[in-house]
Amino acid sequence: MSPVSHKKEGPCKTAIGAAARPAEISAAYPISAVRVRFAPELCGALQQAARKRLSVDATELDRILDLDPASGLVEVQASASWGALAARLREAGCQADAFAAAEDLPPTMGESAAVNAPGADGQPIAAHVEALTFVTADGDLRRAARHGNREFLQLVLGDHGAFGMLYSLTLRLSSLARSARDAEQSVEQD
Repeated sequence: MSPVSHKKEGPCKTAIGAAARPAEISAAYPISAVRVRFAPELCGALQQAARKRLSVDATELDRILDLDPASGLVEVQASASWGALAARLREAGCQADAFAAAEDLPPTMGESAAVNAPGADGQPIAAHVEALTFVTADGDLRRAARHGNREFLQLVLGDHGAFGMLYSLTLRLSSLARSARDAEQSVEQD
């Protein structure tokens, strides 16, 4: 058996060994782009991605879907920013400004959940999540909740997208408010 060389030589090789240039590869495997705003669009996009190369732009998944102070829950789409959530909660008489102002917090809900980022008080985002909705790679819309399939919720939080693309998070208002209050008290004591 001859030794294997790990040196890079010439243009990249295709599976059958013929030389291919990057432009030829791009032409042979074009990437389509799709922008999504709602769960059915995201499901459809990921179903398409299973059949062809696809770039999914989810930046418009940035709305607050439901704010229910009576139940103490707020559902937000994954691309919504913490600042937008804090502003909406302020309008409803709830406070989360200190939470949204945390320095190391990723800018969107989805990014925060993907890495299970710590909030203003140092607690991970998982401490505030009641449920989340995501779309699997084959396009199925799934929901993981604290009361139901808790183990799956724990797996999806901090999974860096391994189980699918996050669509929305349902957060507990009392937990966010307590976190913001604890962070503000910590700053006052310093």
